[in-house]
Amino acid sequence: MSARDYDEAVIAAGAWEGAHHLIEITSNGTTVSTGAHAPAPIYVTAHGGTLHGPWDVTRLRSEIPHQNLDSIETARLLALTGHYSTRTAWQGISLLTERSRAWLHDGELRVRMPTPARHDEPRELAWDAPVLDGSERLLDAVLADHHYVPGQTGVELSEGMDSSNVAISLASRHGDVLASGALIQEGAAGEQQQRRRAAMIRYAGFRDTALRAFDYLSMDPQHAPRMPLGPHEEIYIASEPWLARSTKRSWKPTNSSAACSA
Repeated sequence: MSARDYDEAVIAAGAWEGAHHLIEITSNGTTVSTGAHAPAPIYVTAHGGTLHGPWDVTRLRSEIPHQNLDSIETARLLALTGHYSTRTAWQGISLLTERSRAWLHDGELRVRMPTPARHDEPRELAWDAPVLDGSERLLDAVLADHHYVPGQTGVELSEGMDSSNVAISLASRHGDVLASGALIQEGAAGEQQQRRRAAMIRYAGFRDTALRAFDYLSMDPQHAPRMPLGPHEEIYIASEPWLARSTKRSWKPTNSSAACSA
């Protein structure tokens, strides 16, 4: 194609409204660009003139000549004060999120963050605004964009505000075909959690499995995942043996035939 047609094709591909990563290979090097609509984050590094970009950062362990930690990002992770950044826990590995770009030329990798997005200031709420109705309609619209099989879907029902709203919206859409699950905390917090969960399960008819968090500590070697986890991943990742054990050791379940990952 002509240079003009090529440029137009690249612009059209980058403007696609779906989640995507655009890979462009030219005489000036290799460029990976991400779209603006929730693309899955990928980790990029360059080694031996090759650009590597998996979704799982642990797959890059053999691709970087040294595995020195990034002291700033590591400190942020330990302090639970994450920043929106291209930095990762390792030097030489960068994170590509929405509207980012990685460019590899002559063995040198550069990563560019997106330009700042414009933000609107909150408007004053009208006295007769239907807040609850608007919130329900917005959540229903978001759920309608997700593809899932209701009878094979598990809802995390930790009984915080977020999980409760999502669970009720799903229950109103699909009835009692959904499964729910949670890790139960210790002490007074756990007692409150159980009371709220019991009321929600009675109301929605979830097939529930509850596990006592103390029995499945995230750093306990007995329940360590079979695959290595990156520091940005969830600390509770289910594997098949873990599910088999958890189903048998359900703690006060409504129905132990369903097991959900927390």
